[in-house]
Amino acid sequence: MSFVIAAPEMVRDAATNLASLGSTISAANAAAATPTTALVAAGTDEVSAAIASFFSQHASAYQAVSARAAGFHAQFVQTLGSGAGAYAGTEAANVEQALLGEFRQTLQQTQPARQRLLAVINAPTESLLGRPLIGNGYNGITTPQGVGTPGGAGGILWGRGGNGGDSIATGVPGGAGGPAGLLGTGGGGGMGGWGAPGGAGGTGGWLHGNGGPGGIGGPYTRGGAGGRAWLFGKGGGGGLGGELGGVGGRGGHGGFLVGDGGPGGTGGVSGGPGGVPGGPGGSGGLGGLFGVRGTAGATGGAPTIPMSYELLPYNSPTNLVPREVVNISIAGGPRVPVIVDTGSEGILVPPQDVNFATLGAPTATGLTTPHYGFGNNYDVFTYNTYTAPVNMGNGIVTAPTTIGVMTSGTQYSNGVPSPINLTYATPKMGVGLNTQVVVAANPIQALPGTLAQGVLLNNPGNALQFGANPFNYYASVPGAPISNAPYISITDPTTAISSVPSNAHGYIDSGGIQGGLPSSALPSTQTGDKYVPSGDIVSFYNGDPSSGGTLLYTYTVSGSNPPVFPVTPPNPPGFNSGIIPFSGSPGYGLVNGALTPAPNGIPIYVSYSPSYGTMYFDY
Repeated sequence: MSFVIAAPEMVRDAATNLASLGSTISAANAAAATPTTALVAAGTDEVSAAIASFFSQHASAYQAVSARAAGFHAQFVQTLGSGAGAYAGTEAANVEQALLGEFRQTLQQTQPARQRLLAVINAPTESLLGRPLIGNGYNGITTPQGVGTPGGAGGILWGRGGNGGDSIATGVPGGAGGPAGLLGTGGGGGMGGWGAPGGAGGTGGWLHGNGGPGGIGGPYTRGGAGGRAWLFGKGGGGGLGGELGGVGGRGGHGGFLVGDGGPGGTGGVSGGPGGVPGGPGGSGGLGGLFGVRGTAGATGGAPTIPMSYELLPYNSPTNLVPREVVNISIAGGPRVPVIVDTGSEGILVPPQDVNFATLGAPTATGLTTPHYGFGNNYDVFTYNTYTAPVNMGNGIVTAPTTIGVMTSGTQYSNGVPSPINLTYATPKMGVGLNTQVVVAANPIQALPGTLAQGVLLNNPGNALQFGANPFNYYASVPGAPISNAPYISITDPTTAISSVPSNAHGYIDSGGIQGGLPSSALPSTQTGDKYVPSGDIVSFYNGDPSSGGTLLYTYTVSGSNPPVFPVTPPNPPGFNSGIIPFSGSPGYGLVNGALTPAPNGIPIYVSYSPSYGTMYFDY
């Protein structure tokens, strides 16, 4: 293979020069056309006329050939110019990538030098005044005593203030946001502890900069005030009021000369149906000389947090399974995803999901028995328990409650054990009540007031809602998640034979993934099958349909087929619904009790009344 090197600028110059040369030749041909093609005879005799005619015909032929040559020349010049553009574009792209690579490498190489330079610059002011000359302030933390510390001040010349730390101790306000220096934005306030306000937002820069937002109020308490601006800048927004009607925080004052006031914070969430109303919004901050007052905050809304249906690793980075997921924070630690599991009770997370500095000493050790899973496929975990509040988000926080942190795990596949890498262990928030898999108390029942009554898994609305059931329901079953009520019938579409609806004891389990069914529910044509064959239609009722039982849901088996449980209930249970009714996993053709398509699942409400619970299938 031969290699060539193209210089785009040389190719472009050649094309330009050739175009200029073509223009010159064309001009010469045009100038010669008239005197050569219309040559006048030298005399009136026949010889002169013949000679003139001969030269004229020769000139016309030359002009025709010249025209064809000019067309070829123009096409050649155009091709050459396009080639130059292509070479240049390719080279520019290569140069851009090379420059980006060099820029990234330079940043990486110069970062330590820049950090050393900033350290030298900031050393005098940090020594004398406790703050840098240039740079952002440090963020506050949650101390082992549950106190949120203030955020650090930003640089004297430039830099935003650090965010205040969250407080989890009862009656302790959230840490205040740090102030900015000459130029910069104030830091955000931290969340308040139980019954304490959120931290105030930090002030904006002396010359220019917006105030920081106020922190979220603790349960029943107001949000933190937004930070003010000084000369130029907007006031910070007020913090969200605490759960169950807390008042939203006041917006910060806009800059004295130019700046709008900050908006008031939204009031705390309501107690749901039958509970206290949402809290009033905070007042807007005053505007500056040239500025307007901030808008008042909205009234607090329903006690919900976002819930998503997504794939999470299951004991392996490549083994992804569908889950209902929310994000929580334990004891002021990082916000982490956990599955919402109706099949277990209590929170159990791997160690990387907590901040041990704020957890304190373990209160006990434990082993998950019975185990997560069913049949010969299950997980066993050892764990330590701790007492800590759980922040669900949207200002919804539990009282201190027991949570479990995994210390080791073993996975059994067809009875064969293998160790679990806790990096990929599934974190769980068990919201069941009469389940056999109990790690600790149900965290929902540690919420204040009416929020502890139950929880709605609303996959169609992408939300988890606390408190009383906000919807009407078309059917219910006693037990949450274990119930004796469901009747199951399976239809073999190839023979049109259906099994007689039979009573089943088992779990309505959002954490059960694909679920499983008892062998007694199979039609007579499939009694020897290990899995429910693809295409079968599975129907669940809340009682014997011949005696008025209502259809709960139905689906067509597709993809990964649910296994069949050959063992007599209750150990293991006769059925496990899996995530299908909650999420309507794609391809299952899920329908609700009115036989209306529900491809995104059914809103299912878990009530903690009576003592064994009730599950409601909502419209």
